[in-house]
Amino acid sequence: MIICHCTAATDREIRRCAQEGRPSCRAVAEASGAGAACKGCVPAIQKLLREVLREHQTAVEHRRG
Repeated sequence: MIICHCTAATDREIRRCAQEGRPSCRAVAEASGAGAACKGCVPAIQKLLREVLREHQTAVEHRRG
């Protein structure tokens, strides 16, 4: 799904940025351009970043057993 209409960045692209170690809107903007122009998508980017962080934390907890 397109999250940033200014750059046509998708949720998958933003998730990939987060998974590659870009956990902030600024880092995502630097990597993909998403959120750098009109900033209307920043709330959606923040939500996706929180989801990726939660998924990562859950995975770590499951590995610890």
